[in-house]
Formats: sequence, C-alpha cells, structure tokens
Amino acid sequence: SRKFGGRRDEWVPEAQAGVKWEQNVSNTQKFYAKLDYFPEWEDFNNYRMMTDVGWEIELSRPSNVSLKLSLTDRFDSQPDGVNPHNTNYSVLLLWKK
Repeated sequence: SRKFGGRRDEWVPEAQAGVKWEQNVSNTQKFYAKLDYFPEWEDFNNYRMMTDVGWEIELSRPSNVSLKLSLTDRFDSQPDGVNPHNTNYSVLLLWKK
C-alpha cells in the first residue's frame, strides 16, 4: 500500500489475513461481520485493519430489494498525526437481479 501525502512516500508490501462471519436470524434477515488485517510485510507492528459489520433485511415488496445497515471502520496503526479510526455508517437499498 501507499499513503499519499504521508511521511513515507513509497510503496510498502503488505500481507493480508481476514475472517468473515454471517448469521441468519430469520429467512429474511442476517447479521454479518468481516475483519481484514493488513500488516506491513517487514514490520507486523505497522498495520491497517478494516472492520465491516451490518444487518441486511430482505424486503417483501419488491422481492429483489434489501435494506442494509452497516458500520465500517478503517484503522491505521501509523496515522501520521490524525485520528487512527475512519468510521463510516451507511443505510443502503440493494437491488438484486
């Protein structure tokens, strides 16, 4: 990865590890969580993490539309003087073919 405008203006190789979990709570609803870990290849103490959790609800009408509520947090262990967490909240309508 590379931080544009950061202290290190160079490309840094990273490893990746992740886990994903889903739980159906009914025929039309599910919870999910996903965690991705991106450590620097040469220094595993310097890493990024991305966490995504949410709740998806299939709507009955129209039958191909879902409502999704989610929270995404992007964490950087070396934030260059800014908040290490970048958190987004979203409410989405998903259309499925």
